[in-house]
Amino acid sequence: MAILQLFAIFLVAITVSPTCAADADGIYKIGVGIGDVTGPPAGVVLNGYVNPFVNAAGIFTRQYARAFVVQSIDTGNTVTYVTCDMGMMDHTIKSEVIARLGAKYGAEMFSEKNVMISATHTHSGVSGFMTFYAYLLIESYGFNPITYWATVDGITEAISSAADSLVDGRLSWNRGELLNSNGNRALDAYMNNPEAERNAYQHDVDKDMVLFKLTAVEGDEPIGAFTWWPVHPITFNGGDNPLVTSDSKGYAALLFDYEMNPGSLPGKGKFVSGFGSSNLGDVSTRYDEEEISPKWDFTNEIARCRFAGERQFNKAFELFNDDTNLNPISGPIRSIHTWVNTTTVKVTHINETSGEVRQNVGLCGAALGLAYLGLDPEQWELWEAIRDFIKVPSDEMIECQSPKLVALPGGEMNEPWPWAPDTFSLQLLQLGSFDVASLPGEFTTMAGRRVRNAIFNVTGHEVVLAGLANIYINYVTTPEEYDVQEYEGGATLYGRNTVPVTTAIYTEMAEALQNGDAYPPGVAPPSFLDNVRDTIASWADPNPMNGAWFGDLLIDVDDSREYVPGDEVDAVFAGGSPRNSPLRGGSFLSVEKRNDATGAWTIVRTDSDVDTLFYWNILQRRIELRWIIPTGVEAGTYRLRHFGYYRQAEDGPLNPYIGSSSPFRVASG
Repeated sequence: MAILQLFAIFLVAITVSPTCAADADGIYKIGVGIGDVTGPPAGVVLNGYVNPFVNAAGIFTRQYARAFVVQSIDTGNTVTYVTCDMGMMDHTIKSEVIARLGAKYGAEMFSEKNVMISATHTHSGVSGFMTFYAYLLIESYGFNPITYWATVDGITEAISSAADSLVDGRLSWNRGELLNSNGNRALDAYMNNPEAERNAYQHDVDKDMVLFKLTAVEGDEPIGAFTWWPVHPITFNGGDNPLVTSDSKGYAALLFDYEMNPGSLPGKGKFVSGFGSSNLGDVSTRYDEEEISPKWDFTNEIARCRFAGERQFNKAFELFNDDTNLNPISGPIRSIHTWVNTTTVKVTHINETSGEVRQNVGLCGAALGLAYLGLDPEQWELWEAIRDFIKVPSDEMIECQSPKLVALPGGEMNEPWPWAPDTFSLQLLQLGSFDVASLPGEFTTMAGRRVRNAIFNVTGHEVVLAGLANIYINYVTTPEEYDVQEYEGGATLYGRNTVPVTTAIYTEMAEALQNGDAYPPGVAPPSFLDNVRDTIASWADPNPMNGAWFGDLLIDVDDSREYVPGDEVDAVFAGGSPRNSPLRGGSFLSVEKRNDATGAWTIVRTDSDVDTLFYWNILQRRIELRWIIPTGVEAGTYRLRHFGYYRQAEDGPLNPYIGSSSPFRVASG
């Protein structure tokens, strides 16, 4: 009997011990998910360059939210990271997402503390989702409720999909240099940083890409890959580009998903990849025009996007498959978050280079500088008169923001509601020996390095920076870069001490996280949703021209020939404006292949694929579809279809319609 009892105890021990020591053994519950966050691709400006004369008018690639969830089996602690193909992030989006998730899963699983939502900073995403008044004026010329709620819905969908698919899994990370692809666009400011600090780095921008890999225990199956690498996604010139696109980072993610989800449409595959932003404030894409292949190009901007996206994908895929250098992750899952009040915060700052200690270091009220407007000092008197007509800044702000010439004192402007945030978010997610730190804006290269080093000096962990996360406070430079007052310095809202305050607080947060101590959560900024609803309203569609009706085929494909890979196939339809519905989770375009045995049609491409394009020609009130036939396509019979809605009165119902081209033949290639 004793032997049987001992044997039973042994069985219990070997059964329970892997679970009890799951964190230490590197076994977690992991899941990934994706959700469409595309707003209506017509009738609104694109988020980035913001040209009032160029509105969105079609789609090259859709915008997605891509999420991973990691949960400790030992403690139940959960962390969630989301990267969104968006220009920036509004604080109310996160609070709305958390409210929805809390209602479904409970407040412990998803909270302000453990959910981080970061934007890639594409300059060609649909605008209208920001809520501070200055951002509405500068970034979108109004609030678009369709865009806003599409964003909330898509992010919630991505996180929910990840949470509903949790499996036992392992985590690992890798890093490697991606060269000849990014460079510093603000060298004068960067060179004003201490020489000793600059000499500690080989490059004037960060070249390392860091990859995070999620692998299910069962079958050793990879389910996700997320990367962080700094670059402004501006291969599309948002000043004259009308096409919605996730730019190079979204393009790279599509390529990765194609590789891992063969046969799946974008946004529908089991494997999810994400290419996140980092300390990109002074970093732009670098490429040699001669290196850019002219094939498969609708526009030169798409050619540049392909080139930059392919480089990021190739490096990420190399790191993903480099089993020798992948570093396994084990240890606790923890998170910490705080809201920093810029009007009251005071810290002790130790200078990163000299070691000088400064007490009671604080921040200024938010203000934009003359350099941000792109104006020369010679134009100051004229602009000062314009500024004073809008709002005269206080003497305290002028002194605090020096040497910035205060062009717009947003922090002192509160009508009809606050123009700029006086609070920003800082957050750390710990996954064993891997830390993800949020940056609430566009931190420059050296500003990001100082934040990363401050955290590393406490934890000794691999630290990655997630840019434009949880809220947006514009650019952030080092004090030395701020003094030069180039564009980035002029856009640093809270003055030259922003990085010292951030690094001091992150040092405290990292220590609290390591020791398991509580940290003051601060007070979140208020929501302004009740102020901003319906600024951008729906509209009625004028009838198509020349007696046509919505969905009518105006220009057909050439069905008298056989197309081959590399050919462009076009069809044109009478259509309604895509302003009234983004077809979130759907598509304005499909390429469909016929089963010649059954006659059934199967969708093989949508408006988010990298070889399709959907364009709304507002002057001619028509929809133009294009498909560049890729190499490796199956021979057979295909057709192009267009899906849309029209509304005959501003407050009338949306009426669906469908248009279809004639079938056409494609040869194998």
